Amino acid sequence: MIISVTLATMLLLQDRAPVQPKSAPTIYSTPNYGLTFHTPPGSSYCPLPPDWVGSDHGTVLFLVASALCGGIGFPSSSRGFSPSDAPRIEIFYGYWDDDEETKPSCSVIGHAMLLARRRSLCKGTSDGMITITLRARYEADVPPQMIFTLVTATNRMKQDIRSLKILANSVRTCSSQWSSGDGKSKFVIGIGRACPADSKWF
Repeated sequence: MIISVTLATMLLLQDRAPVQPKSAPTIYSTPNYGLTFHTPPGSSYCPLPPDWVGSDHGTVLFLVASALCGGIGFPSSSRGFSPSDAPRIEIFYGYWDDDEETKPSCSVIGHAMLLARRRSLCKGTSDGMITITLRARYEADVPPQMIFTLVTATNRMKQDIRSLKILANSVRTCSSQWSSGDGKSKFVIGIGRACPADSKWF
C-alpha cells in the first residue's frame, strides 16, 4: 500500500515551504491504536506541522535522508516528500472492516516475524520501485490492522528487507489510559503492557 503523495502536490495544497526531515525517535507508539515498535537505526521522518489537524493512521520512515519534506495529508500516514524514490517504510494502521476489506493477492518472497507469528512478505512494484508488504490484524478495543510497506530499489532490496524484518520483530501491542472530557471516567485503549513511557508518536 503506497500511502504517500508527491511533494509538489502537498506544497500546492497547503501553501507551505519545504522543510528538512528529522531523525526518527528510537521507539514509536500510537496510544490511539495500542501499537509500538522500534524504528530502524538512522531512519528519519517528515514532521507534522504545529497546526496540523488530521487523523492518526501511521507515518513514513526514510531509510536514507530524504531531500525535502512537504505538507501532510489528513491521515498522518500521508506525507509529502522529495525525491519520490526515497527508500522508506510506510506504516499504516486503522480499524478493520470486514465489509470493505478484500484479501489482496500476494507474490510471496519470504517471511517475517510479526506479533509472534510468521507472516508473508508480499512483493510488488509501484512507479518503478519495488514494494514489500507485511500486514497483520491484532487485538485492541476494536480490531485494527497494520500494514508495513517497504519501498526500495533493486540494489537496496536485501538490506532494506533486513530493516523491515527487524522493525516487524520489535512490534508489540500496548495499552494507554484515557480520561473522558470531564475527567469523571477513565478507560483503556489497547492490550498488554503500557505503551513505553519513552516512546513517541510522530
